[in-house]
Order: sequence, then structure tokens, then C-alpha cells
Amino acid sequence: VYNLEALNKKDNSTVIVAGWAEKVKLMGNIVFLKLRDRTGYLQAIAFKKEIDEKLFNKIKDISIESVVLISGIMKQGKLKSGEKELIINDLEILNKAQTPLPIDIYGETTKIDKRLDHRFLDTRNPRVNAIFKIRNKLLRYCVDFFDKEAHKLAISLIWECETIQWDINYFWKIKENNLTEDSKYEYNKIWENKVL
Repeated sequence: VYNLEALNKKDNSTVIVAGWAEKVKLMGNIVFLKLRDRTGYLQAIAFKKEIDEKLFNKIKDISIESVVLISGIMKQGKLKSGEKELIINDLEILNKAQTPLPIDIYGETTKIDKRLDHRFLDTRNPRVNAIFKIRNKLLRYCVDFFDKEAHKLAISLIWECETIQWDINYFWKIKENNLTEDSKYEYNKIWENKVL
């Protein structure tokens, strides 16, 4: 289930959640893991006395942004927000993130050229993610408005690559097409095999 669904479960409900390990904090015999997915955050807790030592060490050594699958029991938490917490029974690392990460996701210390090279990580920054969400809502509002008013809305995308033009005989009409740099290989393959 998603984190938001897990938080709405009753106390002592068994759940399985997956997401990115955003923060791991060891405090004596307890490990706190902040799990993030598309719906929000969930705090998961592992008590050393309640699970085997091998699993406890595995949890405390998780690198941030690793993808994990956690099964456990939802309990009323002691957080200030009053949200429930997940008591970890089992954890599987689905994809271990490299350490250190190539960019600082949660800070502003990485220069823009490096952030652009690692966009897939940069969009995990809450500030950057919020910008994309706002842009998405605004675009959705515009599309809905024009659709409701029976207008046609044309949205063009800007590609940062070279294009080539080519003509094909399509139902006895000449149709002009553009092909991006990324697709030139496919274009050449089509013409070599005479698929058209």
C-alpha cells in the first residue's frame, strides 16, 4: 500500500509498503527510517530487541535514496503530529543507492550543471518537486478550461536536439515528418529494412 493508505489503517494493522529511504537515524537500540513514496512520508521504526541482529544492522546501514520494501505493524506514534508509525518486522532492499549520491538532493550546494546532469535525482528535492506539481496543476486547469469552452488547445514541446525532415508516401499523400536526433537510429533501421 502507499504511505498515505498505511497511515489511515487501524492500530495493529499489518501492512507492506515500499518507497525511498530518505533518512536513517540510529539512536541506541532503535533505528528510525523516514520512508517516502508518491503520496508522502511514513516513519518506520526498528527495535533491536524485537528483530534479529542481522536485520537490525541491515536497516541501520541503508544508504539514503535506496528503494526498500517494509512489512510491519502500524501503531499510534509518539510524534508531535500524532501520526502513526510502522514497527518494522521485515525489510528487503530492492535497490541500493550508491554512496555518496552524485548531487546533494536536499540542499542547495550542488551547481546547476551537475543538477541538470542528474535530473532524476534533482526532482526528488521537495522544492523542485513542488514546482513540477504546481506546473502540472496549472497546465491541467488550462486544458480543462479550453476543453470546457470548446476551444482547441495546441501544446508544443521544445526539444533540445537536432531534427531531420523526411517525406513518406502515406495513403497516397506526401506527409512531412520530423525525426529527433535520438530517433535517427530507428529511422535508418526503418529505411534499411524497408518497413515502410
